[in-house]
Amino acid sequence: MNTLNESLSPLADASDTPGQDFNQLEFFLLESDSSCFTSVRGFRKTVYLHRTALLQNKTSKQFLVFTEVPLSNFYTLSSDDESRQRRLYYNVLTKTLIVKVLPHQAHEVAIRDFDKLVGREITRLGLDDEVIPLGSATTTVGNWKKEADSNWVSITEHHNPKLVLEVGLSQSQRQLDLVSRGWLESSDSSVQIVISIAIYRDVPKIQINRWELVPNPNYSRATHSLSLIYSRTATKQISHAGNETVSTSGTSDLGLDFRKVTGRSQGPEANFTLSEEGLRRFAERVWFVQDFLRNLLEMGT
Repeated sequence: MNTLNESLSPLADASDTPGQDFNQLEFFLLESDSSCFTSVRGFRKTVYLHRTALLQNKTSKQFLVFTEVPLSNFYTLSSDDESRQRRLYYNVLTKTLIVKVLPHQAHEVAIRDFDKLVGREITRLGLDDEVIPLGSATTTVGNWKKEADSNWVSITEHHNPKLVLEVGLSQSQRQLDLVSRGWLESSDSSVQIVISIAIYRDVPKIQINRWELVPNPNYSRATHSLSLIYSRTATKQISHAGNETVSTSGTSDLGLDFRKVTGRSQGPEANFTLSEEGLRRFAERVWFVQDFLRNLLEMGT
């Protein structure tokens, strides 16, 4: 099989400004309703009600924004029993908290199963003692304290993730892209690759994007433009049609650059390769907990 490694132009929308510093917080404040933080109890109630609305399909918004959140309260929220149902992105300077609400079991399955795919590759390449999974542990990136759905670090830089996973609803694709970009372009970030997975709610379909920093074709020392810019370097849509699971990218694997994941030069090892077949089975397990495959079987399709 060929490895999926198509080079794409940077996203041409309002969230992409090649050659300029990226302000993740600014875009979220422009596109999301924000609430002033009052108490931990009030926060928990707001998130609970929003998650309930998501489960009942009364809203498609997955992200919430809270302002004036004390750092001590962020630490309380990031370690409480409800943390598995949300992800937090906190800006220390502005005291603004972005919340990604995880409304469905499908998110949990997607996170855990993708962890397994990467874990198998780590074992296949003999890197179990070199690349460590940290799950959703809080990571400090510049002025941000963030919780990815999963992240991986090299043993020599155990506080600095190289690979990050973000999972969200397809209706929140734009915000999911902003979060992915924030991991790559935030100051002092060590992240080299972000995988984002968008789950569709109404049809058996997922989209997997690979995001990286690539050379800026408009780079200029005179204008102080960035030498590297955020770009989607691979995309893969997987859906169920008729009696089979199909992929828009054909029979292509999804590759992850060895040096970017491990932080060292590649020796005799191959690159990380997430196989086409493995990704299809991954998608089917997500659809199973969404009841899509069960419903299709009952209809005889």
